[in-house]
Amino acid sequence: MLENIDPGNRALWTESVEFFQAKEVAIKNVRNDIGGHFGASAAIYAVDNLKPTAVGKIEYQCDSRSMPTKPFLHFAGEIAATSFLRHLPGVTDEEKVKRFFEEVLLEGYKAATKSVHFLLAVIISPRFGR
Repeated sequence: MLENIDPGNRALWTESVEFFQAKEVAIKNVRNDIGGHFGASAAIYAVDNLKPTAVGKIEYQCDSRSMPTKPFLHFAGEIAATSFLRHLPGVTDEEKVKRFFEEVLLEGYKAATKSVHFLLAVIISPRFGR
């Protein structure tokens, strides 16, 4: 399919695909550690690696008789932030976050933008006669 496409548009698609293929494992690991696939290993890592400065709380809402009715667990953010670091390369937390931001998020944004430009130029615009 790509052989019949303008070389500039083909390059947009190829570059974005190559980026996401190269970063697939890193993105999947982070997604699994803080997203919908958050599992026991991420939780254990987070608890084992919580910083002494981590703060969390449990709040109970009470009914009119001051009886606890609903617990709210306000420590999920600390656990997610800690487990986010689990698979990232780097020595310090700051280095890990900086590298992920620069090498995956910023570059991923650029690659996703290239993909959208390709789809607009090759798939969507021709359907509207442009």
